[in-house]
This record gives sequence, C-alpha cells and structure tokens, in this order.
Amino acid sequence: MAPSRRPGGSSGRVTIKMEGLKELDAALAEFKKATARSVAQRALIKAAQPMVDEAKRLAPDDPVTRRSNIAESISVSARSVAGNDAFAQAMRAGLGKAGAVDAKREALRARAGEGTFVVYVGPARKRGLRGTKIAHLLEFGVGPHVIKPRRLNASKRLSLNVGGDWVRPGVVNHPGLRPHPFMRPAFEGTKGEVITLIASELRVEISKAAERARRRALRQKG
Repeated sequence: MAPSRRPGGSSGRVTIKMEGLKELDAALAEFKKATARSVAQRALIKAAQPMVDEAKRLAPDDPVTRRSNIAESISVSARSVAGNDAFAQAMRAGLGKAGAVDAKREALRARAGEGTFVVYVGPARKRGLRGTKIAHLLEFGVGPHVIKPRRLNASKRLSLNVGGDWVRPGVVNHPGLRPHPFMRPAFEGTKGEVITLIASELRVEISKAAERARRRALRQKG
C-alpha cells in the first residue's frame, strides 16, 4: 500500500510503503477490484487530512496576490498523475508528442494493473489560482534568472502588479528565491499520525463496504 504526495513536480514526490496489515489486505481481497480500490482510496484520503492541514498552515502565501495563494489549492486526491508524468518525461527526452502520448498510455495501463492504492497530497489545479505553477519554486527555491515576455503584446513588455501598481518592464532580472519548504515539513511532521490513521480508516471503510454488500445480497434474495 503506497500513499504518496506530490508538491508540484514529479521530482518532489514522496512515497510511503506500508508493510504488514495482512488482515486488512486479506479483507480487501474479498471485494471486487473496483470496490477494493474505492474502499482503500476513501481511507487514504481521510487519513491524509492531517498532512493537508499542516501543509496549508506552513504554505508561504502571498497576502497581496490572491492568485498565488498556495494554501487554498492544497488538497488530497486519488486522481492518478502517472500518465501526465510519463508524458512530460517523454517530451523532455525528445520523443516528440506522438512518443509522449504512447508513454502516457503505457503508464496508465501499468497504473491500472498495479496492486497499490495511491493518493496525492499537494497543490492542485483550481480555477482562479496558480498554486501548481509556482509551488515547486517555493518548496525548493530558484536561482537568479531573467524573465521575458512569452507572447509579444502591443507594448512588447511584461505586465506586473507590484504593490498594487502595474509596471511594464521589457524584462525582469529576478534575483532568485530561497526555499520555503512546506510539503516536506508537513510530510515529516505528520507521517506517523497518517500511517496510524490509515489502518484505522481502512478498518472502518472495509466494515462499511462489507455491510453494504450484505444488505445488497439480502435485497437480491428478497
């Protein structure tokens, strides 16, 4: 069983592998594959909440620019990003779009066949927020660099809001940013609690699923 979190890029992923819990694994094996996956993912999502809360507390939000707020975008999700990771890695390797699409499909097929249950904790895409675009820069820091316009507008300049005032420089010599880790400390500070919760939440969800199956069987008999 391998819950993991993704702070903003595949390079920052951390995976927890749990050994033991044989009786819970055996109980999950009694369900259909789709049911077992749903049961495990619900348990993992509930168990990961302390990590989500701590990451939100530690996130270095910008009080002026709301769109850059990281805390608002941090959540836990069972949505797999294996395909997106494989696509990005293939593009970086120079395989082209067709090769990247093939790599994504292969990764998704492999993900579907694995006997693991995964959730992701970290900034997620939300309308009006750009936390996923800058989260990894805040977590790991970034060196000095030059920012240029991606698309030329009428003035051929950048448009930046600085302290409430709009300025339009041609380029920006960014001095860099020191790391402001929030996902790693959240992970380290809550992993013990999360692991304990995983076992207890699994027992609860397995019990609920078994009861639903029992009731469904009685209705079919009746």
